[in-house]
Amino acid sequence: MSDKDELSTLDLEQVFVARQPIFTTNMNIWGYELLFRHSSKAQAAIFTDCNKATAQVIIDGFAIANKGLPSKIRMCVNFSKQMILDDIPYSFPNGQVIELLEDIIPDNEFVEKCLELKKSHLIAVDDYTGQKGWEKILKLANIIKVDVLNLTEKDLDCIIADLQTFQGKLLAEKVEDQSMFSFTKKLGFHFFQGFFFGKPQVVKSRKLSSNEMARLQILNELGQKEISQKRLNNIIQSDISITYRLLTYINSPGFDLINKVSSIEHALKMLGENMIRQWLRVLIIADFDTTPKGQEVIQISATRAFFLKNLTQFYTPPLVVDSLFTIGLLSMIDTLLNQPIAVILEQIPLQDEIKDVLVGKDSEATNWLILAKYIEAGQWQKVDQLSQQVGFTNEKLAQAYSRAMIQISRLL
Repeated sequence: MSDKDELSTLDLEQVFVARQPIFTTNMNIWGYELLFRHSSKAQAAIFTDCNKATAQVIIDGFAIANKGLPSKIRMCVNFSKQMILDDIPYSFPNGQVIELLEDIIPDNEFVEKCLELKKSHLIAVDDYTGQKGWEKILKLANIIKVDVLNLTEKDLDCIIADLQTFQGKLLAEKVEDQSMFSFTKKLGFHFFQGFFFGKPQVVKSRKLSSNEMARLQILNELGQKEISQKRLNNIIQSDISITYRLLTYINSPGFDLINKVSSIEHALKMLGENMIRQWLRVLIIADFDTTPKGQEVIQISATRAFFLKNLTQFYTPPLVVDSLFTIGLLSMIDTLLNQPIAVILEQIPLQDEIKDVLVGKDSEATNWLILAKYIEAGQWQKVDQLSQQVGFTNEKLAQAYSRAMIQISRLL
């Protein structure tokens, strides 16, 4: 089945969906929070209008975000009080996490609904700050989420003291740096959500290894306009792991081939030069860091790359398509290599227009990358503001981003 066939089963023009990883204390992926936006007019990453937030939207969004992930991965979604009372969460698969919004007033009817819902789902309290009236909910909840972004250490100490009798798990959200990750882990939090994992821990004395340098050079070579099929063949065959993964990829059920592809030459003919080059670049990036944290960074980077490429189907690109793909793919290379981006860019002779975007200089292409970052963070108001500025529609953005998530699920 092709990407086009897969996409035809989902109403991608109507569903914005982003996902934020949730890590364990060992930096393994426990799950994702799904940030939905059910229409181009919605201003929030939650469903507040039950007439529009239908079960089909949840199902379609879940299918997009969940594609290619292990079955044990949890998915978390915010639900309003009315949606709980209307039994909307039952359209969300069993075993997943139902997040209760912090502005809910939990009366007896609501508590009874949550008790029933807990038989099939996990219950999480979102943005807990010690608010009163939630005692019954806290007793039945599996997870309590605490937004730590604007809290002092004293504030956190008070909240933890208030939750001494809580029997479930604590989740720190909006963890923006390693120091907060370390502090909340010390306090006894079990799960962590935020962009701390996407920021480099720069090690000043560290130099790029010869293997890393070689791979950066190959990345640059693959980004050139002209590269012979013979050279592509040599790059692939020089690494037995790349050869194996290419043949496994093209022989996967998604391609629905009658006969198995058993040679690199045949694979090149089947996929074509452009697709092979994209696949190779993603694969080389993926080998920089094979930890769960590193693989999540790669997932985001590759999604950005395909999102930027997909946008060119709807809008005139500010740079050639391949340059946009490279920008997305290298947009978190500093995190993968734990080096300042300026140091890394000195090692690879990229075009100045690509380097300018990667270091954050103002340009039209930079705005395209910023849009990707806003979408993955679920910052829908900022998406609206910037998309209006550059002349994009939310429907096209949603379609390009959802398609990118599906493409990556097949590629990685």
